[in-house]
Amino acid sequence: PVADFFHGRLEISPSGRWLMSHGWIWHPLSDIMLIDLDIVREDPSKLNSFETAMMPEPEGCTFLADDSVVLAPMPQNENYTWGEHEAQAKTLWVVDPLTRKVLHKVAVDVQPKRMMALGTTHIVDFEGYPKVIELATGQIVLELSDLTTGTSREPWPCAVHPTVPLALDPGNNRFAFGEGKKVTIV
Repeated sequence: PVADFFHGRLEISPSGRWLMSHGWIWHPLSDIMLIDLDIVREDPSKLNSFETAMMPEPEGCTFLADDSVVLAPMPQNENYTWGEHEAQAKTLWVVDPLTRKVLHKVAVDVQPKRMMALGTTHIVDFEGYPKVIELATGQIVLELSDLTTGTSREPWPCAVHPTVPLALDPGNNRFAFGEGKKVTIV
């Protein structure tokens, strides 16, 4: 278990069994903590005793299903090897969260950060503006370049690089983002 894990972006798996926190360990180093909520309901003291390191220094993550998580390696980890897989910038990995086995890897034209599953075959990347990426090919199949969703440099709050507030609803394939006093729902 990791002491001093700071929770960041939180996401519940589609069935409600898992809580994924894309947060950081003091240095700061980005990491992912996966929490089995069935275990925590039985014994709340286990909330902070889970192992992290689904992938060191992930840039982004999202659930596709209870048994698959999409991860995006950070660009500076291009020489990192995870099992038999070498982390590369501008790639997406589909990983089984229990076994940590890489189920699929695909090259993409962008560096995804804040993401949301769109079914089990696509994600929406919010870096700059929303882009729908097909996971089988890595191709951007839809760009909403007239919408500004900002940039994100890390999973922790940062005054230097403020992020646009996002509300994600993958179960209903929709999201909302804020711009000043205006909220846009897509």
